[in-house]
Amino acid sequence: MRISPVLLIILLIPLRLLALTPAGRTDVIHDLQQGRADHALELLQPVTAASSNDADAEQLLCRLALQLERWDEAVAACQKAVTLDGSSSDNHLWYGRALGEKADRVSFIKAYGLAKRVKTEFETAVSLDPRNAEALSNLGEYYTEAPAIVGGGKDKAAQVAHRLDDVDQARAEELRGRIAMSNKDTAGAEMHFHAAIAATPRSSNYWMILASFYQKQNDILRMQEAIHSGLQAQGGRGEPLVDAAHLLMRTGQDPQTVIRLLREYLASPDKSEEEPAFRVHLLLAGLLNKQGDVEGAAHEIQDATAIASVYHPTRQIATNTGR
Repeated sequence: MRISPVLLIILLIPLRLLALTPAGRTDVIHDLQQGRADHALELLQPVTAASSNDADAEQLLCRLALQLERWDEAVAACQKAVTLDGSSSDNHLWYGRALGEKADRVSFIKAYGLAKRVKTEFETAVSLDPRNAEALSNLGEYYTEAPAIVGGGKDKAAQVAHRLDDVDQARAEELRGRIAMSNKDTAGAEMHFHAAIAATPRSSNYWMILASFYQKQNDILRMQEAIHSGLQAQGGRGEPLVDAAHLLMRTGQDPQTVIRLLREYLASPDKSEEEPAFRVHLLLAGLLNKQGDVEGAAHEIQDATAIASVYHPTRQIATNTGR
């Protein structure tokens, strides 16, 4: 019987000695950003075996599982990361995010219990690192959107925004905009989203947030103007390309422009963990198929499968197309 290289490594090296090197961690993060799920998993599997004690590797495995939409696996890996290193603000932040994703996909009763755990993890992340801007932002968003019965409250969110002022002014203004939207104060929300854009030189993401605001107001012309400004702003060659594509799709805008934006994203070196390339390839495949470009769609499916054969929709589509 032929033993795979990965299994051979596990057999030859004691599990207690397995750990992700700094270079290995950098490689995995790069894989996550580029959407190379198969390679990231290949690097992580030997380290995250049953007896793993590498908290960093477990956090990265959680983040990969989130990309692959394997919610239970994400929760389990992030929970293990927190168990191994409960002093890490980021471990608690990612655990809270994983719990939140799972909560969005379960029954109301189960979601209630999970929501309280999300709140606890975000609050712990902030207490461990009061200057963790992402943790503060996620906590503020939770307080804004969650009902009081699970610890939500706009007064709490406003306090978080005040704390963010000294850490990340743009995020603080974005949070205030979300609070205003929750209060149906559209003028206030628009003002704060503009303030967020003005607060940072890398404003492209905040232009897309403003564009999303206009889309919700059914102000398509201003949405298009905000998208254009965002794509021209610093940072506009990465994730904002996909954000723009989603907004245009949502409002039934020119599909050829959507296809062009997605292709630009896939050709860009500035891809993001939040928009993994394999999912963008599949999104593009669906659009091309609707346009009658069956060959182009098949090519995108092949590209997705080449980097993320472990992604369930990729496997299913590849099987259905006989590839």
